[in-house]
Amino acid sequence: MIKANSPKLRLLFSFLIPFLSFAQDCDLNYIPENTGSNMIIMINGDALTNEVLVAGDSIGAFMNINEQWVCVGGIEWTEQQQTLAVWGNDANNFYQDGLMAMDEVVLKATSNGVLYDITYAPTITFVVNGITILNSTLSMTPVCDDLGNLYGCTNQSYDEYNSLATIDDGSCQTIGEVSGCTIAGYVEYNPIATVFDNSCITLAVNGCTDASYLEHSLGANNDDGSCENL
Repeated sequence: MIKANSPKLRLLFSFLIPFLSFAQDCDLNYIPENTGSNMIIMINGDALTNEVLVAGDSIGAFMNINEQWVCVGGIEWTEQQQTLAVWGNDANNFYQDGLMAMDEVVLKATSNGVLYDITYAPTITFVVNGITILNSTLSMTPVCDDLGNLYGCTNQSYDEYNSLATIDDGSCQTIGEVSGCTIAGYVEYNPIATVFDNSCITLAVNGCTDASYLEHSLGANNDDGSCENL
């Protein structure tokens, strides 16, 4: 039987990565390998308060090896003050099995089948035998779920757009370059355009453009909502 996080299992995963489904990639293992050296992170204060995690969920520290997230510390969330042991690398092994000195401690969590990236401040870096306190708010960003969904910005107009995302997570923040008429006085005006493309041709004449209304203006070419009386 191959033990979790054993060298043989890591080698097997390296061959299987291209064939793994997205849902499987989202199913992280929260059982770390005991490497013989660690640091302790005490979780309390504001870090215990969030709108995602409930008792029984999983939270852990991870490192990225060959595009795979490998657990270096994991616990069951209790909603109470608790400690997370984060394991360091064993230099006697021929593969990396833990964090190196001064590596950033990357946190992730799984709740109700959804994998979350966790951001926090200030950033914690790995120190062998170190003890630190994490008492700042944890910001939870959904990444994917066990149904195969990928969370991200689904609006192509934004810089944060992710072509692989299937569920919009509200991360669309910055409107990218949108070519169009940027001058409000023209019929061709595009309110979301950020780059002028010389498409402003027709000066706008505001008024009622629907001939069915008494307010109809023959010279109007840009309806301003003034059509009221049939």
